[in-house]
Amino acid sequence: MIRRSLKLHCPPAAAFSAFTSAEEITTWWGDDNSYRTVEWQASAEAGGAWRALFASPQGQTFSSSGIYTAVEHPTVLDWTWAAEWDPAAIKKISMRFDSEGAGTRMTVISEGHASEEEQNEDERGWDEILGWLTNYLSRRHALEGM
Repeated sequence: MIRRSLKLHCPPAAAFSAFTSAEEITTWWGDDNSYRTVEWQASAEAGGAWRALFASPQGQTFSSSGIYTAVEHPTVLDWTWAAEWDPAAIKKISMRFDSEGAGTRMTVISEGHASEEEQNEDERGWDEILGWLTNYLSRRHALEGM
């Protein structure tokens, strides 16, 4: 199991939206050195499906998809993750967005890793993803505060 918790300088609704809005996800999820999210399709409701298309700097594409298992705007987002390159390895992801002062305490739990190596790789991935999210929300918050 992977557990990450971080403080975001935005309200829970803004953090929640960053993970459910196709326009936002394709803005922040990725960078020019590893990969970018180029498409996000989702029905953000319990039982709804999501699918993402990613592209490497070299133009190779790959995808992931899953189902939302619980959605309570703006505090709970639970979903499954199945990667195209390993569709049998379905991860369960739980996200909580709790008010904390003027910001949000976001907690992410990822479960279902088949091996320690897979979990270590996923930990690095979540650290990268949450870094992109933090940078995006910080820039957005700074612009909105102007």
